[in-house]
Amino acid sequence: MLELILAVLALLFCSALSSGTEAALFTVPYGQVLSALQQKRFGSTSLIKLKDDMARPIMAIVIINNIANILGSIAVGSMASEILSSKWMGLFSAVLTFLVVVYAEIIPKTIGQRYAESLSLWVAAPVVWLTRLFLPVILMIEVLVRPFNRGEESAITSEDEIRALTKLGGDEGVIEADERDLIQRVFRLNDITARDIMTPSAHVDFLDGSITVGGLREEIRDFTHSRIPVYEGSIDQIAGTAHIRDLLQAMAEGRDKTPITALVHEATFIPAQMAGDALIQHFQRTKRHLALVVNAQGTVLGVVSLEDVLEELVGEIVDETDIEPPPIIQVSDTVIVVNAATELRDVDELLQTELGEGRVGER
Repeated sequence: MLELILAVLALLFCSALSSGTEAALFTVPYGQVLSALQQKRFGSTSLIKLKDDMARPIMAIVIINNIANILGSIAVGSMASEILSSKWMGLFSAVLTFLVVVYAEIIPKTIGQRYAESLSLWVAAPVVWLTRLFLPVILMIEVLVRPFNRGEESAITSEDEIRALTKLGGDEGVIEADERDLIQRVFRLNDITARDIMTPSAHVDFLDGSITVGGLREEIRDFTHSRIPVYEGSIDQIAGTAHIRDLLQAMAEGRDKTPITALVHEATFIPAQMAGDALIQHFQRTKRHLALVVNAQGTVLGVVSLEDVLEELVGEIVDETDIEPPPIIQVSDTVIVVNAATELRDVDELLQTELGEGRVGER
């Protein structure tokens, strides 16, 4: 009877060790493994090798688990048949099945998931050794399963997973709310286009290139931006952008008869479908803060500034020149007044709705 009990315990131990190891290796995040490697923790070198190619280590663990279960069941069944009468064999099989399911599967996998990082670091080196030991068998299995395992491998971490983890971290207080929002906006940046965040031409102050510096003395007081597009003939014929400081300097020097086209800087034009992240790179490359948005026909649709892109990351930036009323005014519990130029996602944020779902940045 003692031999039977020891055999059952050995079976449960081997199976439990395999199940717990498998769960720990699958559960430990790749980021934690990289962090452990940077800290030079015990087992981290072996663990990073396993995480870089999980297929073979998992095969080795499955092989060990099946060997333990099959040989253990044969040995335990043989011993039980010699000790127990036939009427007790059914009950013994039921009890053994229960023990295997609970103590060799459920509990070990729960422990493996709960203490994934520490357990995986300890078992990493033995698993590497087992993988090498069973390599001939693993190679044969790979040949057999290759026809069923074609296609692209999935990435270790997807954008959706990072977004979900960020939201979870914010909800649990692991990261601050503003940090969570910033990370979420970074991912959203490549989903928006210049057309989504531009100021339409109808709301842009353009300067007629035929005007002289002296002709701006009264008008310049009303300018609320430091850079003004200058056109010749029509707004689709942009001569460049004028800086307020250059115009003021010309006035101070008494150059009233100088045409403002002589003071403009070269304008930059971008397609309406340029993504937000590409916009940032454009501003960095050109060292400009303002770009004109055009369609395929060259029609000027509006302007977009570096500030517009930054606001997509950090939220609305308000300075002393921003005197416009709020774009959304809540009149009562059931009535709100919304500026027609307000983006749908801003309305969604206030009302907790999904009016702009699937239409990023639509106005």
